[in-house]
Amino acid sequence: MSAASNTRSLMQSLQCQLTQIDTHLTKLRMELNSSKTFFMIFRSSSNDNGLTLQLRDSSVKQCDSFKYLGMHIDNDLTWKTHVGMLTRKVQKILYVLHRCSGKSNNNRRILLFRSYVYPHFLYGIQLYMFCSVSLRAKLEALFRRCCRLATRDLDGRDDALTFRLLNVLPLRLTFQYSSAVMLYSVLVLKQIPALSSLFTIIAPTNYNARLIREEFITLRLPAVKLESSRHGFAYWGAKLWNSIPAPMRSCNSLGTFSELYHDYLVSRLSDVSNDHYDLLDFV
Repeated sequence: MSAASNTRSLMQSLQCQLTQIDTHLTKLRMELNSSKTFFMIFRSSSNDNGLTLQLRDSSVKQCDSFKYLGMHIDNDLTWKTHVGMLTRKVQKILYVLHRCSGKSNNNRRILLFRSYVYPHFLYGIQLYMFCSVSLRAKLEALFRRCCRLATRDLDGRDDALTFRLLNVLPLRLTFQYSSAVMLYSVLVLKQIPALSSLFTIIAPTNYNARLIREEFITLRLPAVKLESSRHGFAYWGAKLWNSIPAPMRSCNSLGTFSELYHDYLVSRLSDVSNDHYDLLDFV
């Protein structure tokens, strides 16, 4: 990956790196397939379409989106392509729940939901939830539809009771939960040093004003000038971590933290009703 102030410098850097990769693979008696190799320029708005790189006697073309490990990445990082693919994929699977009707099939529908529908929403949620507010609203509506369909023969249940029955959380809380678990691994277990370097821990005092010892980690919110910077991991990660109840931040194991925080979010289900929410509106 390269960064540059203008397209010309960027293309020169990319061409140099591509040549080095090709030379290294040639020494290993391997060869890049130019027809399966693409490059992407990440920027907010781009008119630089049709650019190419040279790979021996072939050309490497530019693409606007690319599927990598099951995630469709857009060149503007709006996740619009991935959300569209996710929506279409889930809608095609819903017929399974439609075919499995009748109260005698309640448990079977729940099992089908958790096995064939729910995993599609879970995969990559820490990334695609940074899509636009309107796309998040569509995803939340689709997810609630799936949950209601899985429990359709159980009348008189609101969304909160439906989520509890299925033992799932709304997408916004699922994003919050999975991100919090990742932050615990980064900050407490020190498992990802590259990410922990993004945060600044506020040095705890021995005792606070009430003479209660502070043993939990608190992060300093970095100063941000642009609205887009608020969605950077250094900012939203710090804000999310500080929003977690202090006793949970001092848990001595990942399993205990996961269980306590999940139960905490379940207890707040009734507070989550608005689809059009800011991604930093943590509960």
